[in-house]
Amino acid sequence: GVDTEDIRRKATDEGSDERWERFRSRYDVGEDVRVGVGVDRLDYTKGIPQRLDAIEQLFEAHPEWREKFTFVQVGSRSRSRIPAYREIQTDVVDTVNRINTRFRTDDWQPIVYTTDRLSNEDLYTLYRNADVAVVSPIRDGMNLVAQEFVAAQAEGDGVLVLSDQTGAHDLFEDSVVSITPQDTEGFAGSLDEALTMPASERRDRMRALARRCWGTDVSNWVDDVLGSGADVRERGLVD
Repeated sequence: GVDTEDIRRKATDEGSDERWERFRSRYDVGEDVRVGVGVDRLDYTKGIPQRLDAIEQLFEAHPEWREKFTFVQVGSRSRSRIPAYREIQTDVVDTVNRINTRFRTDDWQPIVYTTDRLSNEDLYTLYRNADVAVVSPIRDGMNLVAQEFVAAQAEGDGVLVLSDQTGAHDLFEDSVVSITPQDTEGFAGSLDEALTMPASERRDRMRALARRCWGTDVSNWVDDVLGSGADVRERGLVD
């Protein structure tokens, strides 16, 4: 689990609104657009190319989202000395540039891509203000990004789009918009579903996600582990 209290505190501190304005200005994220976010290591298991294909398909199939939706992809370079990793990093840049060239206008770009190292405060502020978070690995464990997004969602109206191939999917189940990363058409449709979801349903889902996230956070894990250890010692099973 994650440190839910620390994430929520940093996402909502007195500097959070100013940080968000600085972020939008620096990365050219418009004021009147819905915002999606993905935060990943640039690793072939993270499903970033499949995600970008789905975003391209979204703008093809639902042109009403042009100039209305911007996706912020934060990438962290990983194992860049290995050719396979360098290749995917190059492919991501090329795909982002192609999609932006195809759809951008004078006042809007569909994808903001950065490998800048963001502080935790900036990252959690981004999660808080995002309308949609996309976590779409083709294979992964718990994926703590999903939990960090939920913990940062102070207003409780964001939507989590989550790969069915992550361990976190077993935790969150029907409260997410579930996707299979390799199904580009279905993935694009799920993005549209997340963006058009009624406010009441978004809040209901996020409340359920928050209950599960807080119930399995790092504090609960520590209590369980240390509590179990204390119980064992109390029963005289170990010194």
